[in-house]
Amino acid sequence: MAQLIGGRRAVREALLSGVGVIELHILSGRSEGELTELAGIASQQGIEATSVSKSELERLLPGVNHQGVVALIEPLRLLDLDELIELAGQDRPKPLVMLDGVQDPHNLGAVIRSAEALGAGGVIWRDRRAVQLTPAAIKASAGGAFRLPLCVVTNLDQTIRTLKKEGWWIYGLDAFGDQTIWELKLEGKLVLVLGSEGRGVSQLVRDRCDSLIRIPLLGSIASLNVSVSAGIVLAEWARQNTP
Repeated sequence: MAQLIGGRRAVREALLSGVGVIELHILSGRSEGELTELAGIASQQGIEATSVSKSELERLLPGVNHQGVVALIEPLRLLDLDELIELAGQDRPKPLVMLDGVQDPHNLGAVIRSAEALGAGGVIWRDRRAVQLTPAAIKASAGGAFRLPLCVVTNLDQTIRTLKKEGWWIYGLDAFGDQTIWELKLEGKLVLVLGSEGRGVSQLVRDRCDSLIRIPLLGSIASLNVSVSAGIVLAEWARQNTP
């Protein structure tokens, strides 16, 4: 099913990534360089941008900061687990990020953005009791949702079992983890599991992890936002694995 998205960076990445833009709507009366440039990119692809009012943009995409542009895109293709494992495990394996019950679309989008920027192999989350890839999540991903392999599964427990059979090591991020990310050698086939905003990693998933790891915190605040945590751990992986 086609989906509406908003935000200049998200729409730009949709156009450039070849995801399939069906319609493009731009705020009338605005001749800003960036909006004009988006219309030009669309025109080169045979897509005619329509000029619409602010109220029409807000009707199309309520509750999202559209920044003067809304696009209708073809459905994003989500990979199944076998496809993701094959892609991420080729040659030099890339870490996978698994989200356990994240509820905020901005957090989902921000995790995807960090994962794509820092070289992860993909993001996995479940299809129930968790946020899905809404327009707000896509906008927060800054186009990462069009560039990074994404996988939605029914059961995280079974997903972890499958990953382990394929040689992946599962590391759950927890404030009381046994090792810090500075002490652990982040290499090979690894999955980084991050929990929900309130509860963290669920007990069942914790029990399935090979190890619980933590980010060293030097201040008085006892926890970090899930998307910030993902960025820090992936940055440490990138640091350790960049020649």
